Amino acid sequence: MNLPIPTLPTDNLYKFMALSGLAILIFSLVFPVIRMSEIKLKMVELEIQGEILKIEKNHIIFESNKTVEGQKWMVHLDREKLAKLSKKELDYYLNELILQGKDLDNDLKRMIEVKKKFVELEGRIKLVEVLNKDLRFYLIFLMTGGLLGSFLCSFGFGLWYVLVQRPNDLLLKTQVEQSRMKQEARQKEAGHGDLS
Repeated sequence: MNLPIPTLPTDNLYKFMALSGLAILIFSLVFPVIRMSEIKLKMVELEIQGEILKIEKNHIIFESNKTVEGQKWMVHLDREKLAKLSKKELDYYLNELILQGKDLDNDLKRMIEVKKKFVELEGRIKLVEVLNKDLRFYLIFLMTGGLLGSFLCSFGFGLWYVLVQRPNDLLLKTQVEQSRMKQEARQKEAGHGDLS
């Protein structure tokens, strides 16, 4: 089942101008508002992502600082102290060193990941700036289209009413008046003809 697509009337220039103006007015009001809503939602989404990335970054920095603090004990161990350690203590310190090295490796990888996310976020922020410029364009589009549509609509309907509809109404009124007068004349003739 196909729905017929409405077309603008082309039988009268003024009606066409008026309805075209109305279509432009409606389009210039609806389209920018929809686009502006999409842009605002995108901006909120990007702000949320930015806050999440800041939290992740701060957490990684905090964890990295803890790892570095945990390794400070290595600075205090010189050869003499190392020589005095038992095999068990030495194994413990070596395992700690290996684990902390892995933690530093993981922290570095996570920092690189967060850096990538920040670069992506900066790109998205630039996208939002472009979208903000688009907002200005849509506002100009809305105002220009609204003014043009309102002018065409008002001017077209005004001309159509004054130059087409009012004369048609007058013509119709005259025709109805003439028809009524002819009918009254026929009724008078028919009434007079019966009396003779």
